[in-house]
Amino acid sequence: MLLAALLSAVALASASAPTELPPLSAAALMRHVQVLASAGLEGRAAGSAGEAEAARYVEAELARAGLQPQRQTVARFGNPSVNVRALLTGRDPASVIVVGAHIDHLGPRFPGAEDNATGVAVVLELARALRARHAELGRSVLFVFFGAEEEGLVGSRAFVAAPPVPRARMTVMINLDMMGRPLVDQAAFGPAKRALGIDGARAMGLVGARDRPALRALVDAACAPAGVVAIAAQDLPAAVDAEISRQSEGRGDSAAFDAVGIPTLFFGSGESSDYHQPSDVIERVDAEIMQRRADALARVILALGSTPKETFATAPGPTPSPRAWTVPLGLATGWSIHRNAADGAYLGFEVSVARTQTRSLLWLGGYGDVVRDFAAKTTRLSAGPEIGVGPFGLDGGYLIELWPGGHRQGFVVRPLISTSLLAITGRFGHFTGSAPETFGEVGVLLKVPAFGRWLPASR
Repeated sequence: MLLAALLSAVALASASAPTELPPLSAAALMRHVQVLASAGLEGRAAGSAGEAEAARYVEAELARAGLQPQRQTVARFGNPSVNVRALLTGRDPASVIVVGAHIDHLGPRFPGAEDNATGVAVVLELARALRARHAELGRSVLFVFFGAEEEGLVGSRAFVAAPPVPRARMTVMINLDMMGRPLVDQAAFGPAKRALGIDGARAMGLVGARDRPALRALVDAACAPAGVVAIAAQDLPAAVDAEISRQSEGRGDSAAFDAVGIPTLFFGSGESSDYHQPSDVIERVDAEIMQRRADALARVILALGSTPKETFATAPGPTPSPRAWTVPLGLATGWSIHRNAADGAYLGFEVSVARTQTRSLLWLGGYGDVVRDFAAKTTRLSAGPEIGVGPFGLDGGYLIELWPGGHRQGFVVRPLISTSLLAITGRFGHFTGSAPETFGEVGVLLKVPAFGRWLPASR
């Protein structure tokens, strides 16, 4: 009896503390990306033949891994889309970890290598690796590949509405979206990342653990042996945290699970300079980054398989105000186009006072800027109100231009489209009076919140 008890204890300890993981194959990960982002699949648009072919590929790879794939038809306007899933049963079949990634992208001319062939590749290799180690799994793992994510999370919402296992059994959902580029792979954010000590190749974005400190501690401990550091918005300065949280709210298939009260972890690279662009090609995917993150995520899932339910509990804390004031500082550059003068480059500085409604898409405030127009050899100053909904904004107001012989006045209007902290702008201005002139500007604006909640937050 004593010997049996000792053997049982050893077996339980082995199951709860898995042996060292062998690295997942970078070559296998890239093979999946090359297939899914190939020209023959034509961008995998929802409901297209390319998306259907990608779903068949996923089914075949799951079967090769020793799993039994199943389909769920997803209704949409036009041809239906499809979700593909496969269940890996653990020692506790009543508790399930959902691991998902979306298959679809934007269609012809958009290969979607990073978004989201890389996420699909990682989930496929996680399925293969964990199937080989299923004896170590406490909770079961349900691998899901969603369709029609780019059309508004259609596939994941359909899955949550008609799940193959009761939602009460879903302990946590892990969403993988864009896994093969350095964190926030945009040149404009390079200096900020260096200032914050972030190594983009070793970092991985994380959303979902803000109010769950035990869950965050598990993620950090599991990622460390793989050389990966999870970076969440709350790890950054408060004003940057507020902006990233506003931009990421409701995005990704994990949002469908959040909406029904299932804890979620959303991992990814964040937006790159090739986000939703034809330049999101296979050659820009970094196999080493993808492999490192896949190794880390395998450890996370194994740890989640045996952790107690208390790990997923939320911790009480201060309720964040839904509204806050911030002071973004910006650097603007681009090209000026004049009707009656030479065209050329401009460089400027801008300061704003913005009130963000962090639980909605509305923001408003005011701005002031100064721009040096190098071709016209003049300096322009403008100020006025600004308003926006989500990534779309509009500002404008009073305009004055200074040059060696005097000055003139007018008005200016500027629409802008922002992605994270970077905005693409187009400005129209007109000078009135004795020297009328119309001009335009096309450029970019990098705005970094320098101060956050500098005035008392209101409810």
